[in-house]
Amino acid sequence: ASNTTPSRILIAAGDNAGTGRTGYVDDVQAVVTQSLMSDNFDTGNGFNSNPAGWAVTEPSGTNIRVVDSTVRPPLSSPNCVEFSDNSTSANPEMYTNFTAAADGRVFFSALIPSTNQAPFYLHLRDTSGIFLTAISLGADGKMAYNATPGGNGPFTESSVSWVTNTWQTVRVDWFSNNTFSAYLGSNQIAANVAFGTNLVPARVLFRLADAGSSNRLAYL
Repeated sequence: ASNTTPSRILIAAGDNAGTGRTGYVDDVQAVVTQSLMSDNFDTGNGFNSNPAGWAVTEPSGTNIRVVDSTVRPPLSSPNCVEFSDNSTSANPEMYTNFTAAADGRVFFSALIPSTNQAPFYLHLRDTSGIFLTAISLGADGKMAYNATPGGNGPFTESSVSWVTNTWQTVRVDWFSNNTFSAYLGSNQIAANVAFGTNLVPARVLFRLADAGSSNRLAYL
């Protein structure tokens, strides 16, 4: 083996000792995965500050801040982001845009200390903020998704449960036919569900809690 960049595919039938071999091959592809955005909240962030590069909304009684292991051990050192909500009328949220792509994947890891400190949401939106879908770690301990137009309809609850006080990874894959699939770890939450609006994802938004809830806490 050598440390060089791959630039050739070779397909062969049989080996030097074999004769009379037949094989078939079709649809050969070489794919390079492009990172649309990546943030572990380590570079350019100070303790107790808003995450750099994110548009943050913190209504009265809510807070979003970068913290380290003195507050909560992160999944990857040294930092993570804390969302807190002590308001009964508004919620903290933050978003960032990324390069729009017809096919893509977003994944994130979150920790919620207890079910009564949920829900915590991921939204996929287009570059102007139009809602496509949301994934929820719900207050009942279940994973759910919302793919209704504008997000105005109800969430569809899955049978998949999330675990309190543990870092867990959520993944959403989306496809060029404007559908998505979602997972908590290896457990599927949604399979080939149509977006609420047929647009291309270009924004991720994270939100803690509902308008009528308070005393909520989550880490990203």
